[in-house]
Amino acid sequence: MAFHTFVLRGVDKTEVIDKHSPIGIVVDEDEEFAVKIYQQITMLRKDLDAELAKTVDLDVRERIRRVRDRVHAISFVNDVSYPGIQAADMVAYESRKIMVDRLKKPDATSELYDNLTFSQTHQPKFYRPEVIDDLAASLKEAIANGTVTL
Repeated sequence: MAFHTFVLRGVDKTEVIDKHSPIGIVVDEDEEFAVKIYQQITMLRKDLDAELAKTVDLDVRERIRRVRDRVHAISFVNDVSYPGIQAADMVAYESRKIMVDRLKKPDATSELYDNLTFSQTHQPKFYRPEVIDDLAASLKEAIANGTVTL
């Protein structure tokens, strides 16, 4: 679910500049996650079936349609050869560190994180464990109902 949100928001952010150019997604070539990521992107690029479409908010359906229309490439790269992937890993690591630190100190921050995100200009969203648990429960229910397959 977090990856879907990431892709949907990424497409939304590009629309400020250009609403029509194709988008390519570049992902770390990690054997454990590459197939799962490919499946999730492929699922987002497919049309919603009629039953699932009834359960999805109109705004979300439109955002999914834009992913289908705009995402034309998925690339898996070795992070040694593509240092930008390592930078993304650094942001993810530091984001997680801040979330853990905020369990003890709610206003915890990180100078490294601020520098990596240009003073948090495009910072990722932080979710409380309850929100993530709710998302996981919704996903499990959708899988059980057959409206989502992994």
